[in-house]
Parts: sequence; C-alpha cells; structure tokens
Amino acid sequence: MRYTRIGAVALPAVVVLALLQPGPAPQPAPQPSAAQIDAAVRYARLDAGLDGSGARHR
Repeated sequence: MRYTRIGAVALPAVVVLALLQPGPAPQPAPQPSAAQIDAAVRYARLDAGLDGSGARHR
C-alpha cells in the first residue's frame, strides 16, 4: 500500500484520492419572489415611518 505524506500525517493513497474528489456542485441560493420583495419594501417603508403618502409619522 502506498502512503502519501501530508504535513506530519502519512495517509494511504486511496484516502488521499478520496479527499481530492470534487463534491457535489453548490446549489444556487433560492431567489425571492416578486411578492416577497414587495412585502420587504413595504415593511421597510413602514419601519422608516413612511405610510405611502410620503409623510413621516415618527
């Protein structure tokens, strides 16, 4: 059996090859829907003190 040295540790070549195998491709993050974006904007405006009329209420 062949051993490969990584730093102070000697590992069998099979283990080294297994560690070097690429994993599954990362999945893209889910994108928010238009309704979720609208709700986030609406709540951010309310939090900022805007009620939609443009007048500040704080």
